[in-house]
Amino acid sequence: MSDKRVFFALWPDETTREAVMAASREAVEACGGKAVPEDNFHITLRFLGNASGSDIRKMKKAAKAANGVPQKFTLDRLGYWAGPEVLWMGCQKANDDLLRLVVNLNTELGSVGFPHENRPFRPHVTLARKVESEPESSLISPIEWSSESFVLVESELADPKKGGKHSEYKVIASFDLK
Repeated sequence: MSDKRVFFALWPDETTREAVMAASREAVEACGGKAVPEDNFHITLRFLGNASGSDIRKMKKAAKAANGVPQKFTLDRLGYWAGPEVLWMGCQKANDDLLRLVVNLNTELGSVGFPHENRPFRPHVTLARKVESEPESSLISPIEWSSESFVLVESELADPKKGGKHSEYKVIASFDLK
């Protein structure tokens, strides 16, 4: 079995996905770039990169042990990262439950042999890539996001030779938050 590119994420329900799309449409059009398909909207909890089948089994074990409660938080701002040219929607301040879930997940992943994540956690939904300019305002109408679970996702990079324009994501496991 070949390696897969994987990450843990919060996956929006249809109502949240539509709200993110509606709230961001104007900003994405104004900033240019390549809009992310709404089916790919998510909040990454931890990107792990290439993983073998045995790595994925360890990841699932860690995720089951990562205690967390159902998540509820607000997406309330637009942002722009100039280096990677990314337009995103995120939280002005992540709540303690969300931060605790990320810490617990990273701790459990460390206990089964995955390296510590050194980058700070910045909860966000990527809206567009290769963005030409930053948004005129960071203000948006707040969107409530609720999650009763988090997921392990396989990412297949777009292959332009095969007509692919965007990465495709496939949920390979789901973990309840209690």
